[in-house]
Amino acid sequence: MKNRISVVIPFFNEDKEISKVFKDIVKFEKKSKIINEYIFIDDCSTDKSLKLFYSFKKILSPNFRKKVRLFKNKKNLGWSKSLLKGYSLAKSQYILYIPGDGEAKLCQFLKKINFQYDLVIFQRKSMNTRPIIRRIISKIY
Repeated sequence: MKNRISVVIPFFNEDKEISKVFKDIVKFEKKSKIINEYIFIDDCSTDKSLKLFYSFKKILSPNFRKKVRLFKNKKNLGWSKSLLKGYSLAKSQYILYIPGDGEAKLCQFLKKINFQYDLVIFQRKSMNTRPIIRRIISKIY
């Protein structure tokens, strides 16, 4: 699938935030059909994240619903292994990762993608847009 993208979205206990991801996906799909598939990786969430996922998927059109896939880890693997699992499941030539907390928007990334490159790395302009607790955790790490 030339110049098509698989989007990998690992998540763990994101019931307070994952609706932002769903809204962004729906908004993006109205503008562009460049995404081949959305791969959600549940890292053993214990909150309502899965219930929200299924509610979201149920309201999608049948064609759109086929593009949204869910894989559940049998045990909590952590962010990096969940992301690698998503990469291994992707069917497209290009893969994009977005976090399951809704902080990054598809439109932010896809405007800047140039299919002439093998790798494109994005970096935040400012950490100030992140929630305070995430900024503190980032400083600690």
